[in-house]
Amino acid sequence: MNSQKSKSKKRIATIALSMALCLSLVAGMAITEPAYAFTGGSPFIGNTYTHNNRFTGNVVANGVDVSWWQSDGSNWSTAKSAGVDYAIIRATYTGTDPNKFKLAADSRFANHYARAKAAGVMTGVYHFSQAETAAEGKKEAEYVVARLKALGIGPNDLDLPIYMDYEYNSRLTSKNLSKSTGTAAANAFCAVIRSNGYQPGIYANLTFFRNKLDVSSIGSDVDMWCAQYNSSCGLATRYSKWQYTSSGKINGILNYLGLWKSSVDCNFWYLDPNSKLSGSATVSGGTGSYSYTGAPVQPSVKVTKGDKELKAGVDYKVGYLNNVKPGQAYVYVRGLGSYSGYQLIPFTIKGAAVSVPATKIKSLKGKKQSFYIRVAKKSKKKVSGYQVKYSRNADMSDYVKKTIGKKYNKVKKTVKTNARYRYYYVQVRSYKKINGKKYYSDWSKVKRVYVK
Repeated sequence: MNSQKSKSKKRIATIALSMALCLSLVAGMAITEPAYAFTGGSPFIGNTYTHNNRFTGNVVANGVDVSWWQSDGSNWSTAKSAGVDYAIIRATYTGTDPNKFKLAADSRFANHYARAKAAGVMTGVYHFSQAETAAEGKKEAEYVVARLKALGIGPNDLDLPIYMDYEYNSRLTSKNLSKSTGTAAANAFCAVIRSNGYQPGIYANLTFFRNKLDVSSIGSDVDMWCAQYNSSCGLATRYSKWQYTSSGKINGILNYLGLWKSSVDCNFWYLDPNSKLSGSATVSGGTGSYSYTGAPVQPSVKVTKGDKELKAGVDYKVGYLNNVKPGQAYVYVRGLGSYSGYQLIPFTIKGAAVSVPATKIKSLKGKKQSFYIRVAKKSKKKVSGYQVKYSRNADMSDYVKKTIGKKYNKVKKTVKTNARYRYYYVQVRSYKKINGKKYYSDWSKVKRVYVK
């Protein structure tokens, strides 16, 4: 994640791994591979991905990780609207000079962090590690913690962990790191993060996880984040995040020069919808249906324990997933202090911002019956068109449904009628077209229209 050079090495590692797998199968070696259950797309790149069956039924959240390689001028509000719900941001790094152990701060971290939070993007942190020993892993963790505290960023300010980004580069190579030493360095890093009240995490690619880390010897509270640029992730040990590409192109996120869209790392985050907060804490509110407005929708929640109402920012904190575009969204409630775990509260964002009252459905005389839908001028820009359905029966059985466009503040639909019937029953709903897809409002109440 530190540089384009490191990204190239990840790609090489992925190719090498694929070759190794082929050779091992030819040689008759037994390889334990995870099973895969369901597929899905990414909002940031036009590929299909297959997810491990351990995540069946999970909510898959979309996010990025960024560093100095992304511009200070990146627009995080635009990125949020494009589907970025979280960002893991490089705060510090270890230099790659093979002869020196030198720590440095990412000069763009504070800007990325502040802008992402202001846009409603949940945040985490990473340190690019080149630790060859446990002592160096400890120093790296102390350095990133000191950097965060200097900026006033405490454990309750972050939504995601502080990750040790452990990968090969010019200083750290496979030759100078045994599995036991890599595990010891990771544990030393995580111990410092944990002792300062932050949640620890480890990032590495698939090869590094398999060959340099004994995950069973790393604390269960440490979040695992695996990089594998492939259509599926082959890590058999635990992980909750998968970095699946470094080639995402996202509106709002610019390259380090600020001139065009950056190539950015993209990640899946798996969240269990049945997870609950610890300590008998109960979450209420947040559910229901909300109208699409083009801005993030942020329902409020209340967390209680018995008769006691808990405090936001002290006992828990709140984030939001998929809460801009129409569809299924979630409130993410994470426990703090005496409370741990997380809970997802589902809510829905309706597609169109404007519904059509039945009182706005009018009729006119003529050889054919014409239904007019009148919409306030201030609302006309909030819809792309309408659907009307009409029936001779009050229960709307045997209805006919038509889609009609929008013109000025009055929409007309002419339909054939039968002179034997004195009334037609009509309903209307509006729709908003977003990225080529129509999102509908609720149907209006039924209006009885008199036919002369």
